[in-house]
Amino acid sequence: QLNYQIIRNGFAWQLTISPNVAYAELYTEAARLAREEDLGIWKYELEPVEKGIAILCVNYNPPGDDADNESVYLFFDQSANIDGWVLSDSNGHSQSLQGTATGKVEIRFSGDPIWNNDGDTARLYDLQQTLIAEFTYKKGDSCQP
Repeated sequence: QLNYQIIRNGFAWQLTISPNVAYAELYTEAARLAREEDLGIWKYELEPVEKGIAILCVNYNPPGDDADNESVYLFFDQSANIDGWVLSDSNGHSQSLQGTATGKVEIRFSGDPIWNNDGDTARLYDLQQTLIAEFTYKKGDSCQP
């Protein structure tokens, strides 16, 4: 069954809504196995400050010139209005975000490079300046969103 395969391979969450409960146990088991095997969406740690929103990786040393090419990949398990949210590094460099985000989202940085090639910490803050997610990388880490 297609729904089972999608959940089992980690490309969707299991959600049961009554009265459609015939496959609930099967889908629950498929989701558990996908999580245990770190498949699809489960290969990312979704236990930052707020569950369901994560910084997946920082592309701190892209091919070519870092200026205008650095990016950060975020993940949202549901649609979020990110107008006024801020993504920053450990040295206080930041970029304001705009729009609505769902799923995997690439945030590109324009201008001078900000991410330290020897390691840094990316932090995502919401409109109220609450820390939503944090991600630390070290020199040599690759960005494979």
